[in-house]
Amino acid sequence: MVALLTDKRFSLTKLAQREGVAVSTVWRWAKRGIGGIKLGTIRVGGRDYTTDALWEDFVRATTAAANGADSVIQASSVVASDHVAEEKFLAKELG
Repeated sequence: MVALLTDKRFSLTKLAQREGVAVSTVWRWAKRGIGGIKLGTIRVGGRDYTTDALWEDFVRATTAAANGADSVIQASSVVASDHVAEEKFLAKELG
């Protein structure tokens, strides 16, 4: 589970720069995915972000699928429009 209020989030553009891929590639991973596996994102104030945990989930899941794993766990995806929505989500998950 992604700790929305404590995990450091960063833009999809920053992830593209960090990983040395085109920004459009990262957006495609988030919106369409690879073989049904999408990069998890968090929407805050109309902007999309991801975290290291979501990136690691995506890499693990796509690597397992590429290696022919029978069951692949979908990378987490969380959408929150603002901090209030994040807090409601956490309260529901923990409560």
